[in-house]
Amino acid sequence: MNKRANIFLVVATVGCLALAAFQNRSLSETRSNRVGDLTGIANPAPIVTFVTVVLGGFRGLIADVLWLRATRLQDEARFFELAQLAEWITQLEPSCTQIWAYHAWNMSYNVSVMMSDDEDRWRWVNNGVRLLRDKGIPANPEDPRIYCELGWLYQHKIGKDMDPAHMTFKMKLAESVQALLNGEGPDYAALEVNSKLARDLARDFSLDLRVMQRIDRTYGPLDWRLPETHAIYWAYLGKRRANGEKQLPANRIIYQGMAYSFFLGDLISQEGGLSRAPRWPLLPKVHTAFKDALAAHDDDENITEAYVGFLRNAVLVLHAYGKEDESKATFDTLHELAPSTETQAGLELFVGNNNIRMASPGYVREILASLPGKVSP
Repeated sequence: MNKRANIFLVVATVGCLALAAFQNRSLSETRSNRVGDLTGIANPAPIVTFVTVVLGGFRGLIADVLWLRATRLQDEARFFELAQLAEWITQLEPSCTQIWAYHAWNMSYNVSVMMSDDEDRWRWVNNGVRLLRDKGIPANPEDPRIYCELGWLYQHKIGKDMDPAHMTFKMKLAESVQALLNGEGPDYAALEVNSKLARDLARDFSLDLRVMQRIDRTYGPLDWRLPETHAIYWAYLGKRRANGEKQLPANRIIYQGMAYSFFLGDLISQEGGLSRAPRWPLLPKVHTAFKDALAAHDDDENITEAYVGFLRNAVLVLHAYGKEDESKATFDTLHELAPSTETQAGLELFVGNNNIRMASPGYVREILASLPGKVSP
């Protein structure tokens, strides 16, 4: 009797294993169709490959367990283990843009601010950038969201002054690009697509020389040492992969980046910090960026509000620099877009009733600093 029971158990076990194998293959195929596999991930970790092959469709459960582990590592300040674990999680779920975005944001924002040294802070911010740029985008080349997530890191974390170490971030980026370009941008006429510089830009920054040239023709010339330019680059690529309302995040990054580049797009010194000034030739290109966004999203009042804010500040900055014709033309555009009793009174009264100090806090201090003898900070 026991012998027969043992035989029955063996047969049942074999049958269950065969059924599990069949179901696992079916689950793996379904999961691959829905969320992808490791395609696009260069050199996945051995443990990730093992889990993917052996567990197939159940690897999402392992990703959830690792996510809980990552939270505990962050609480325990075990940051190097956290970085490795984050990479494994993204490799287990390579087609989930939200996971890539979360881990990049976590490194650049949450982990970086725990570092007391500015160099260490930059290392973690750059880790977040590289996670998206060098791994997340190759794994999801047609998802516009991941391009905008990267553009936002360049624009906000590196470009703005929210972090006490923001000047270190800007300096590090400027120095690394300067080392390749030996200036603010490539000499496109003298370069081949497969030149050494093109290969170096692709290797160090994942920049395509042909795309850079298209962006400079449309929005530039821009200074590629500045974070706003990189934000525009990645948003431009994201916009090309989106349509309709899905283009809104990319368009927003582009017109915000262009506005900031107009006010502070000229890098005039790197000694002891970045000294920047307005980049006057960009003014018509900023108009183009806003008008393109308005044409694509004509019911979005935030774009109109942002455009009006840019025009108001541009009128004041142009007037402060003595560029009266450009200031008057910009004022006329402001009045046409958003007529008010203030604009009906004319340019001189508008300037008299306002002050360059009323410009947006993100760049007003640098604008004032670049106006010796005209306006004191």
